[in-house]
Amino acid sequence: AAGPKTGEEVWLAPRRVRAVSVATPAGESEKYLFYRGVGHVEALLRVRRSTDGDWLEIGRQPLPELEGLVVRHAWLADIRQDGNSAFLPLGTLVLDSGTEEVLVRVPARFAEGEFSPENLAPLRASMRQGLIEEGLFEDEADAMLDTWEAAYFQSAGLRLFFTVPQAWTDHYLPLEFSAPVELTRVMVGRIEVVTPEQRALLAQIAAGPVEPFP
Repeated sequence: AAGPKTGEEVWLAPRRVRAVSVATPAGESEKYLFYRGVGHVEALLRVRRSTDGDWLEIGRQPLPELEGLVVRHAWLADIRQDGNSAFLPLGTLVLDSGTEEVLVRVPARFAEGEFSPENLAPLRASMRQGLIEEGLFEDEADAMLDTWEAAYFQSAGLRLFFTVPQAWTDHYLPLEFSAPVELTRVMVGRIEVVTPEQRALLAQIAAGPVEPFP
């Protein structure tokens, strides 16, 4: 089944996988979707700017359920409105009581020479490989990145991406099945880091005149 008609890439991208369709008794159908939901759950990681503003400190949340979890892949990326970008793979982050609260410390700003319009392709390729290593098939990894293309790669901002350990997902989003299954769950965490420039712009907007509604 083709699924509901739409021209939106966010819905079309997940259908480009080798998966069977699911249909309801009412005749509605869909092929493959990534989970979307609204909730309030503490992320595995947190990002703080150092007091002098020169460093970003990426650390673990002090949550008991995180003990022993491993974030196998993480990337810090800065994407500009003009399409230039810079990114830094952060490697593996181990979350347990034997590690420091701050797991890695990186410069708060990329050097100007690190930005390039060509950087999005290697960033995407690195994330794709990380998703495959986490358990997605190649077409699923492509579909996930295509689904979030606008939010991940086309929207300006400084953001931290990381793959989420399945144990965390199972803890907060438990699933039950009526028959034995082989289950692989892959999620990408994303933390948007507010920059000093964004804070200054928000302050300017807050201080500006407000036009009354007609």
